[in-house]
Amino acid sequence: MLKWRGGPTGMCVLCQNCIESRNHLFFECDFSSTVWAALAHGLLKSRYTTDWQLLIDIISTNQFTKVEAFLTRYVIQAVVYAIWRERNGRRHGESAQTAERITAWVDKQIRNRISAIRLMGDKRYEKAYQFWIQTRD
Repeated sequence: MLKWRGGPTGMCVLCQNCIESRNHLFFECDFSSTVWAALAHGLLKSRYTTDWQLLIDIISTNQFTKVEAFLTRYVIQAVVYAIWRERNGRRHGESAQTAERITAWVDKQIRNRISAIRLMGDKRYEKAYQFWIQTRD
């Protein structure tokens, strides 16, 4: 698209500092790394990274408990969706959201998903809500 005349500049619409790429958008961009760090640092602890490939490698291993694996994978999914939605919204003229607002939205989605699982009677993730709250401190 960069080669098309009159096309987009290719700059990241979230930070305006770098050419947009998958690795930059998820999670090297200053904006997206702020969201990612707020939600994932407490969950991943010493495994925390903003490197896409390392992150994929981490979640592809069996080094997590069932609850940790579920939350880690769900957080990645929710953050990627939220960042992509914000990126597209900005690209199409919508008002920019702050990193804090996106973080709060993702946190609420995660809490809602855990609550929905509990309401369905699934006991496998009984401790997920408490674990999630502990990672938020």
